[in-house]
Amino acid sequence: MTRSTMIAGLLVVSTVACATPRSGARLTESNPNIQAQVEFDHGCAPEKVRFIRYDKSRVTADLDVCGVVRRYKAFGTGSPGDAVTWLDVTTLYPAGALPAPLPPPGK
Repeated sequence: MTRSTMIAGLLVVSTVACATPRSGARLTESNPNIQAQVEFDHGCAPEKVRFIRYDKSRVTADLDVCGVVRRYKAFGTGSPGDAVTWLDVTTLYPAGALPAPLPPPGK
């Protein structure tokens, strides 16, 4: 393996690692596009909204919204002419399909 191939591979891996938020991250750290929609839908302060996980395709996100798990789904292509819209689809899933809420910060 050549040095330039190794460097390119490391660059790709580090970029993907930085783009994947950790569980418990504040929402603005994980996907700021969802933040305005969550605030509008639930009236929960931004510091009380935390990321839990994305699905493999990054189309569905589970969030801890003021201690309650909510599932959001992205619709649209994300291109400038067709921006992604995030909708709360929690009621379409049985409670057992959702992850548990996160423990309070610092515990």
